[in-house]
Amino acid sequence: MRIGDVAVRPFRDESADYARMAGWLSDEHVLRWYEGRDKPFDLTQAEAKYGPRARNEEAINSCFIEHCGRPVGYLQHYPVAEAGEYGLEDSTGLHAIDLFIGEVEVWGKGIGTMAVRAVVRHLLDHAGAIQVLVDPQVGNARAIRCYEKAGFATVKILPKHELHEGQHRDCWLMATDGT
Repeated sequence: MRIGDVAVRPFRDESADYARMAGWLSDEHVLRWYEGRDKPFDLTQAEAKYGPRARNEEAINSCFIEHCGRPVGYLQHYPVAEAGEYGLEDSTGLHAIDLFIGEVEVWGKGIGTMAVRAVVRHLLDHAGAIQVLVDPQVGNARAIRCYEKAGFATVKILPKHELHEGQHRDCWLMATDGT
């Protein structure tokens, strides 16, 4: 999946990918919104969590976002198994994504937006998705703006949806059907 200089490629079951994840997931700037600053990862934790995904042992498709061939972030996508998690009645055709840009120096350059657009197009055209969902914390203005630029619209608030840094945080449910 690619748009311009931004590509989304599968997470590889290789030490370099695990080391990069451990680095990103020990950076307090990344952890502010993803996983939480109280949960930094080391290499062992990165291998334990992402290894089964890299080996296709889980339904979550883990990917790296690359800019000009350099890994700069992480993106995962998956079919929604339980619509109730989002306060919806039916999960037919629903897919969800989560992501972060791990290289802080490239924040604000549109890389996340291009990666999201590429994955949404792939899910709608090739994975049977009818609609793609994302659920950023309501205070994460950078992520919300990224998703809006990629065609997502807010659907509703998901109260106390995510346990983050010891608190249940409200999230926006956002959705796109690619139009």
